[in-house]
Amino acid sequence: MLRVMRPLRILSRNQGLKVSIGALVSAIPDIMNILMVALLFFIVYGILSVGQFKGAFYECTLQLEGPIETKWDCLSLGGVWLNFVFDFDNVFNSVLLLYTLANGEGLIDLIIKSGSARGIDLQPKRGYSPATGLFFILFMIWGHFLILNLFCGSVISTYNRQKETLGKVFLLSGK
Repeated sequence: MLRVMRPLRILSRNQGLKVSIGALVSAIPDIMNILMVALLFFIVYGILSVGQFKGAFYECTLQLEGPIETKWDCLSLGGVWLNFVFDFDNVFNSVLLLYTLANGEGLIDLIIKSGSARGIDLQPKRGYSPATGLFFILFMIWGHFLILNLFCGSVISTYNRQKETLGKVFLLSGK
């Protein structure tokens, strides 16, 4: 139990670290506002992506030389019509997928899959619509970089306000 309390003893001795922790705690209301803006952004972008990609990521698992153009061609030849791991079939899945994309997971696979998607119940064709990758690149610019910069800016602004209220210059150098 005493080992757990050791960081608190360091916190009480280092005034700069105390200001930093105080700034993080006092930045919580601003962070909550940023999270609400981010959630609203994700929901709006999720609704747009459902409208654009709903049902378009399905494909036939049957590999034949003959042309398979639609879901019905696949099923009539004995294939299975499966959905991609990621889908935009409803807003909840869409927002979860966009959150995963904001972390950088699966972006390239999704860009390739969306560029191949032709529509509902149509077999994808590689490189059918390469411009759809721009949709996800814009999301990464707005969803990832802008929201992250808002978060960091809020914490830094609160830290600077904390320093000004104390009237001293604290550095995080440990001195």
